[in-house]
Amino acid sequence: MALTVAVTSGSALARQDESASPSPLNQIYRVEFGSAPPIYGGAISFSFGDGLIDSYTETGIGGADQPGGTGSWYAEGGGRISILGDAADPGYEGEELPPRPALQLLADGQSEVNCEAWPHIDVGSSAQPSDLCWITNSNVLSVTRTQ
Repeated sequence: MALTVAVTSGSALARQDESASPSPLNQIYRVEFGSAPPIYGGAISFSFGDGLIDSYTETGIGGADQPGGTGSWYAEGGGRISILGDAADPGYEGEELPPRPALQLLADGQSEVNCEAWPHIDVGSSAQPSDLCWITNSNVLSVTRTQ
């Protein structure tokens, strides 16, 4: 009987198999962006709450309340997850509503993406953005799960 063990270092691979999480509920990801409008480089955290996606930074980016945009997610039958991005909001001058870009996890002009299953990434591990069904923005450089 042969036993095969594979060891990898560096980033964890996003797995879409039996170890996949059933949903992104209560998960937070730190997403690093390259320098392209409306994000000029830097990291934004995206939190997946009870059906909602919020974005934030430690210091803020350009005064935006939700610097990476907002959106929602919902689970469908069979483990399928849909991500819906909110449209950009220019904010209101002189009021307490700052501008907000469209959901920056998605490619420009895209408002929805579907995943057959939510990929599993361990807390503290990273994944290649191209391996994640919920990121279609080609300006994303790296993704790390922080919670």
